[in-house]
Amino acid sequence: MIQRFVEDIEKTIASSSIVLSSNIQKYFGPTLETVYIKGHLLIIDASILEIGIFATESRNTLSIDKYRLHYMNSAGQMLFR
Repeated sequence: MIQRFVEDIEKTIASSSIVLSSNIQKYFGPTLETVYIKGHLLIIDASILEIGIFATESRNTLSIDKYRLHYMNSAGQMLFR
């Protein structure tokens, strides 16, 4: 379930018409029941979206326990966090 979650995120980013490039890193726990995904997306207007997601799988249920989004416009101004 965790692996499919990660694959779905990667497919969504790759198929997005507004994402110019991305740098996504994945860190799986030793039993593949946890994952930490972090990285940034360069958007067509030169803005950047930084992401961080910590997800766990337990009893065939996926939970996003923590997440972080940080968006900066092309001038480098943080617009939300």
